[in-house]
Amino acid sequence: MSENILNPNTATFVNLQKSLIVGNEEGRFNSDDNQTGREKQNAFIREVTEGEYGLPDFLKAQEEYYKDTQKFLDMKKEIDSKPWYENPIENIFGYDQYRPGALREGLRNPVTDELLLNEEGLSAEALDAVFLTHEHNDHSAGVRGLSKFGRLPFFANQDTIQAIQPKLQKRPNWKVFETGKQFSFGPFKIHPFSVPHDAYDPVGFYFEWGKDDLFNPHSSLAWVTDLGYVPTLVKERIRQAKILVVEANHCSKMLEDDQKRPWSLKQRIRGRHGHLSNDNTFEMLESIEGSCWEKVFLMHLSKDCNDIKKVQDKFAGLRGQGSRFSTFVVDPSSAKTIPI
Repeated sequence: MSENILNPNTATFVNLQKSLIVGNEEGRFNSDDNQTGREKQNAFIREVTEGEYGLPDFLKAQEEYYKDTQKFLDMKKEIDSKPWYENPIENIFGYDQYRPGALREGLRNPVTDELLLNEEGLSAEALDAVFLTHEHNDHSAGVRGLSKFGRLPFFANQDTIQAIQPKLQKRPNWKVFETGKQFSFGPFKIHPFSVPHDAYDPVGFYFEWGKDDLFNPHSSLAWVTDLGYVPTLVKERIRQAKILVVEANHCSKMLEDDQKRPWSLKQRIRGRHGHLSNDNTFEMLESIEGSCWEKVFLMHLSKDCNDIKKVQDKFAGLRGQGSRFSTFVVDPSSAKTIPI
């Protein structure tokens, strides 16, 4: 190679980074375990660089590249214009009735995480905690960047930690919880519950805070994404929540017609350990009697296989929407909430 990709200003590095993003979204590095996926990425990098560099070299150069935020934004803008690109902040969303952004998931990239926090008037240093639902890269990649804040606690179950830690150079401030067992953090009581998804021990979270008084009223939030169907226990957590964050991942027809995803990936997405479609989520919400919802947020939309307008049209007819509760869809390109 004539260029040194350890210098993040080279065309080789920039093109390689774009190729890795494309390859990741096309499923070229899919595997049943993280180690195999990393080996595939490493082999790809060595092929592109004619055996001169591997994944550790690339990650080091990438870290230097991301120090220049404008470079990242310019590259993101260029890639974002392509129809196949799934925006790296599609799964990032924060909500707290007193301080937006205090509850946040989908740590995909340390730069985009910090950019979103800045938009909300916060900094990464202001985070109180991170709660991880599972180890998949679109929910955990930002751990590496945020782990530099040594005091910041990362709450996860043991299986999720064991899946993530080998990818990290340093050990974050892990706080281990047991799935199904309540724990507390600050004013929150947190109930982690199992969800059916193709990860080691995926969970949803049910947060409770406040008291039954005028100045500190009781409230609750259920965080339910990345699941292929809704078991009875999960449905009850959904029913109880005053604030519900739930996925409406894809339009079934758009997924069926998609030309970029192989049949096997489509089967995984719509399987019982995949993701809820718009119809799945609508039918589930319609079936719940006596819900406590005040606000419902629909998120984790696929940028390729879903459409904000389709979600708006579908859920505008949800029983109780606009009278008993308000519904919002989270834009996968900006993480902004849009009223239905």
